[in-house]
Amino acid sequence: MNLWCVPPNEAAQYWPLARHFIAKAINKVGISDPVRVEFDVVTGAALLWIAAEDNKVFGAGVTQFADDKRVCEIVAWGAEDHDRCDHLLAETIEPFARAEGCTAMRFLGRQGWTRKLPDWRLKAVVLEKAL
Repeated sequence: MNLWCVPPNEAAQYWPLARHFIAKAINKVGISDPVRVEFDVVTGAALLWIAAEDNKVFGAGVTQFADDKRVCEIVAWGAEDHDRCDHLLAETIEPFARAEGCTAMRFLGRQGWTRKLPDWRLKAVVLEKAL
């Protein structure tokens, strides 16, 4: 299984392969707007990542830089089989962020990710009440 960053000028072409993974992840968390995330990807403001093996896509993610490029944020990460794909975050995106000069990673996701990413620490909680 490999995780690769789609060149920004090809993101619109690859977005249909990733859309359902990203939408599912965003809808579970409910913080981001799927339309905005897609816009950011196809305009190059965010990067699209595809997890695939033998020409089959198993997952996808979106990252973008924050805090003057010091932080690489994982805006969304969705996979068909998380047990098979999630290790790719540490193996691929973290080294990418270091190479880009980032000093931290940030993940916008559900609390359950704290079990999957044991060397990350919970930094904040988002509370919400429907009106």
